[in-house]
Amino acid sequence: MSVNWDSEEITLLARLRPCFSTEEIINVFTQIGFIRSPEALCKKSRRRGYRFCDLGTPYTADLSLKAINAINNTLSLRGTKPYLPPTYLSPAEKSKITTENRKVLGTMLSELEEIRLSTPQVGSVNMRRAAGDGESLVLVFSDWHFGQIVEDSESSKEMYNTEIAQKRMSKVTTKLYDVFGTDRICAIDECIVILAGDMVTGELIFPHQAMMTDNHAAEQVKTVTKTLWYLLKELQEIFPLVRVVSTRGNHGRTLASPEANWDNIIYQQLELLIDLDQRDLALPVMTIKNRYGEYATIDIRGWKCLVRHAAPVQADTAAGMAKFASWADIHQWDLFVFGHFHHWGVMTWNGKPIIRNGSLVGGDEYSEGFAKCDNPVQMAFLVDEENPCKVVVPLRLGD
Repeated sequence: MSVNWDSEEITLLARLRPCFSTEEIINVFTQIGFIRSPEALCKKSRRRGYRFCDLGTPYTADLSLKAINAINNTLSLRGTKPYLPPTYLSPAEKSKITTENRKVLGTMLSELEEIRLSTPQVGSVNMRRAAGDGESLVLVFSDWHFGQIVEDSESSKEMYNTEIAQKRMSKVTTKLYDVFGTDRICAIDECIVILAGDMVTGELIFPHQAMMTDNHAAEQVKTVTKTLWYLLKELQEIFPLVRVVSTRGNHGRTLASPEANWDNIIYQQLELLIDLDQRDLALPVMTIKNRYGEYATIDIRGWKCLVRHAAPVQADTAAGMAKFASWADIHQWDLFVFGHFHHWGVMTWNGKPIIRNGSLVGGDEYSEGFAKCDNPVQMAFLVDEENPCKVVVPLRLGD
C-alpha cells in the first residue's frame, strides 16, 4: 500500500466523504484498486476538512468512468438508485472510445465494401416505380433511437428501451390495416419507406449518454438492421412493390466524419440484403436508393419528395420560410419530409405539404425541451397523381 496519496484518490475522497460512510468509501476505493484502511481515510479527511464539506453529489467532471461505476455499484448495495453524472468521460477516455468506435466502424465499412464489390446490384439500381391512377403508401421512419433508455421521472420505470422499441415496430403492419382498412391496403400499388435518420441513439452525442443506453452503438446497428429487414419483408408480402429511400441523422455520427455514421452502416447492410434477396428475380419487387448524405429525393407518382433528417420545426417563421424557399429553388420539391424534433406535425409552404415525423421514443427530455410530450408516432400518408399528400395518419405505436 502506498503511503502517498495520488490526486485521483484525494479527489475521490473529497467527493465521497460528505454523503458516504467510511465503509462505503472503502468499497469504492477497493473496486478501483486503491487500498486504504478506515483509519487512513478518517485521518486524511480530518486533515483536509472533508468531514465538514457540503459538496452535495459525488459526481463531478473530474471523476473517471471507473470511479463512477464503482460509486453506482456501492449505491446499489445501499439500495439507492445510482445517479447519472453530469459528465463522466475525461478527454483521454473520450478519445479512447472515439478511437475504438472509428476502428469498429472502419472495419465494418471495409467488410461491407468487400461484399458490395462481389454482390451484383439489383434492387439498388433498378428505380422501378408504380404508375397509373392508383395510390402509393408512404411510411416515414425516423428517430427510433434504438439503445436509448428513458425512465419515468417518478417511478423510475423504463418507458423506453430496445425491447420496447422492437415491440412498437412489430405493430406497424397491424396499424396499417386498422387505420386504412383491408380493402384500401390491398388496392395500393406500392409502399415507399422513408428512412430519415437517427435510427440508433449512438454513444457520444452528449457526455453521459453511455449511461442512458442499454447496448453499444454496433449492437444498436445490428438490432435496427434486423428489425428493419423483417419489417420490409412483411411489407413485401402485402404490397406489389416496396421502395426504400434513406438519409442519415445526427445521432449516428462517430466524431470521425459526416459519412462515418451508424445510420449509413444500417442502410448499406439493407442495400446488400435487398440485392441478395432480389438477385433471382427478373423484376425486383423491392428497391433501395441510398445517398448516405444529408438529403435524398424520390419520385412518388410524379411528385418530387425531398427528405432530410432535420429542417425548421415550423414553416411559417421567417427563417423557416427562407429555408424551405431555398430548398424549393435547389430541388424543385413538391413534398417535404423530415424528422428530428420528436413530435409529429403537418404544415405547408406555398401550398406544398410538409410532413414532420414523430419519434418511436415518445416523450423524453429532448421533446420536453420543446414543451412537447408526444406519443410514440411514425407517420403514414397516401399519394396519387392528383395529390402529393392525402389521408395523413400518425401511426400510434405506444402500448
